[in-house]
Amino acid sequence: DRLREAEEAYVELVNQAKEQFDADFAEKLRTSRMQQDLKSVQEALKPEIQAQLGVWVEKETKARMEEQRRADEMRRKAEEDERRRREERERREQELAAAEEKRIAEEKKRMEEEKARAAAQDKPVERESTPYRPPVVSTASLPSEPPKFYSEKLAKMALDADKLPTAYPGGPSKSDRYERRGTFGSRQDGAGRGRSGESGGVQPYGAGSDRRRDGDKSNFSAAPPPESSRRRFVNSKKG
Repeated sequence: DRLREAEEAYVELVNQAKEQFDADFAEKLRTSRMQQDLKSVQEALKPEIQAQLGVWVEKETKARMEEQRRADEMRRKAEEDERRRREERERREQELAAAEEKRIAEEKKRMEEEKARAAAQDKPVERESTPYRPPVVSTASLPSEPPKFYSEKLAKMALDADKLPTAYPGGPSKSDRYERRGTFGSRQDGAGRGRSGESGGVQPYGAGSDRRRDGDKSNFSAAPPPESSRRRFVNSKKG
């Protein structure tokens, strides 16, 4: 019994292995046949595929080239804009620097001018020293005799002041009047003197005539005037 069971098991295993082998071989044949069919289809479609592939590659290449061209154009435009902005910035900086230098130069010039002007104002004026030269006077135009500023009669009267005529009969002499009043004809020199020489007023011209006529001679000096009064009287006559 055991032997028979073993033989049956062996036969069953062999049959299973044969069936598996047949199935695998059939699958292999089918796969090989399918590969051959696919290869034949590829060979048949190869020209069309190549054409389509070429068109696609060309289209893709053109698209990529156009994209690259646009990118390059945008980059060049950006570089051009940057260069233009840089040049404009440099130009403005140069203009500002030139304007600043000009302003500094003008300010320096103005300060120097103010300094020179202040120095000129503070510095004393230097004048060229020239020797004194007396003016040249032509003697042809001079008179042969010195001019007479007063007549001999007035000079004689001035020297004899006591005998000068009075303004009216019985009045004081001119020398007495001018002596009481101070300098000849000057009310300021005689200011502060009254009728009798006290403070309060200037002795008027011809004052005291009433007392002279009444016999009062207290206000009048009998002494002759000093020499200075005579000289002042003569000088006043010259003027």
